[in-house]
Amino acid sequence: MSDTAIENLKIQLQEAGVLYSNIRELVIGVSDRTKAGDFSKEQLCDIGFLLRELVTQCEEIRKDLGATKVLVDKIMCVKAMAIMLSTQSGEDVVHGDLASGKPHYKKSVTLPKKDTPEYENMCKHFGVTSEGIELGVAKISWKKVCSYITELAELGKPLPDFIPKIHDDYTVIHRRKSM
Repeated sequence: MSDTAIENLKIQLQEAGVLYSNIRELVIGVSDRTKAGDFSKEQLCDIGFLLRELVTQCEEIRKDLGATKVLVDKIMCVKAMAIMLSTQSGEDVVHGDLASGKPHYKKSVTLPKKDTPEYENMCKHFGVTSEGIELGVAKISWKKVCSYITELAELGKPLPDFIPKIHDDYTVIHRRKSM
């Protein structure tokens, strides 16, 4: 299966590897020269500015790539689950030419903010006092609460009233195929 998007991504991945190596080499050189005192304060000012700009661009690229990956994973999960449900197939791994991917679905929640009535209700639900949290001897684990909510949803049980927002969370665990 050949697609220009896949081919372009493969090319960009190779070019990103080269760019990473070049930047890494440059950063090591600049770091060594900075430690050796080779730069004037004016040069350090310009270097600092250029590094800030590079960091900003890299962060923007990372955000764009991350958002696109989330979208692709979500759509892949929905498509895979629809096929599994319609065919009653137990096959839950998607096989591409480059990788395999196992879709995962769970309910995710937005925990209530501290010092809200919902937060107090959550603490009461789990038998945790607000004093225990304030003293640092007790802590609400977001990950554990999400697992708990997912388990309740899977069992068809009613969800606690302290949960202000529930949303679906789709992820894919990718594995590179050996070539």
